[in-house]
Amino acid sequence: MAHVGKKLKSLRLENKKSITSVCLALNVSRTTYHRLEKGLLKVDEDIIERAIYFYKVDANYFFDISLKIEYHNREATVYIKNKRD
Repeated sequence: MAHVGKKLKSLRLENKKSITSVCLALNVSRTTYHRLEKGLLKVDEDIIERAIYFYKVDANYFFDISLKIEYHNREATVYIKNKRD
């Protein structure tokens, strides 16, 4: 999986958000957030979920997979593809 911290930083910069506003939205301290961006701490599911909500991005943004679900006759088919392929 790609470095999630880099993706957090990229989102912050692209959306022109201050570190303070991001920390409040993600419910983490500034120190913790800096460590997350640098990849020194593992980003847990709760933080990813809050980041998805805060930045309004698809969950696939944080992962190296593409997920597609197709429904036919009440049955779902799930296609998972590695983005590096």
